[in-house]
Amino acid sequence: MDLTKTELLAKCAELGLTKYKSKNKSELIKLIELLKNNKDKINWGSLSNNQAAIELLKEKINNKNNDDEIDWIILSSNKNAIELLKDNFLKEIKLIGLHYQKIVVYL
Repeated sequence: MDLTKTELLAKCAELGLTKYKSKNKSELIKLIELLKNNKDKINWGSLSNNQAAIELLKEKINNKNNDDEIDWIILSSNKNAIELLKDNFLKEIKLIGLHYQKIVVYL
């Protein structure tokens, strides 16, 4: 990773990390790599409220098989998640409509 310390600090903020500002450049690189390689260890419910973690949340939500770990109620209080919520609300409405149509067919 060939970024300046300033760019690494910005990347940490974008990823929703906290308590990173006092770290040196190599520690920041390790921290970012650790997060990227261990996304299964992230508490997505807590992260849903983090206004700085929108990019990471978008990535998680766009992975269709894993968006159930997002706390949508907490996410709805995140002022930076409005567009994300709008986009996914429309997708969910379409899915509900498809499920409803299948139920009607079975009846």
